Amino acid sequence: MSDSLDAVWKWYTYACDSIKVAARLVETDPEAIPASVVFAFDAPEVTLESLNRAQGEIDNLTVLALFAVFERSLLDHLKSTSNKVKHSLSTPLEKSLVSRGLKDKETERWPLGDILDVYKVVVDSDLVGLVKQVKRYRDWIAHGKKRSMPARVDP
Repeated sequence: MSDSLDAVWKWYTYACDSIKVAARLVETDPEAIPASVVFAFDAPEVTLESLNRAQGEIDNLTVLALFAVFERSLLDHLKSTSNKVKHSLSTPLEKSLVSRGLKDKETERWPLGDILDVYKVVVDSDLVGLVKQVKRYRDWIAHGKKRSMPARVDP
């Protein structure tokens, strides 16, 4: 995903504002809704309920998108830091040992929980725990909401 956090937040706020405008129009002037709009002929209560559900889905997709940007940034930082470490070592044995554990392709496949644990030496453990909570929610969304819902996360 090539979006930045700011870009994701911008489309999220546009979507939220659009839903608010549509709901306001349904409540105040339903005749002004163009016939080509999917909810033009629905009862106002049905439309408002659908818009409310749409808002929930937009919220969930935004958590997913924001976390994807965060995860990519985290992996890029890990890769950059790994490269600095590999290049700062002086003996061939040190370089060999570290490069075996810090292969770029392998770090891309590390479980995210393990990567987050690596950062506990520089980031407060409680903050890492909160990130893991967001990850559980993101996983629930990404994998079809099939299991019981973890603690809700708002964008």
